[in-house]
Amino acid sequence: MELAGVDVADVEVDVAHEWWWGAFWELSGGRRWNDGMPMPLSWQDIAAWSEITGSPVDADDVSVLRAMDGAFMSWAADDAERRMKRNG
Repeated sequence: MELAGVDVADVEVDVAHEWWWGAFWELSGGRRWNDGMPMPLSWQDIAAWSEITGSPVDADDVSVLRAMDGAFMSWAADDAERRMKRNG
């Protein structure tokens, strides 16, 4: 996946954060979209992913994943606005 011209697979992530980085992008790959915009990841999305993959998540993991998703959603909204302005 590419964001802002950067392939997320090429981003160097501190080893202590690799699990969250990988988990977030797996979850994000299955997210729902509506009218060309991503929908936020839900608690159910995270719980289903955890059960299907066998990757246990605790409350701290969920907090981190939801914070990452908040940053992603903010970026997506900003990107949509930039595209609308560019396409007039």
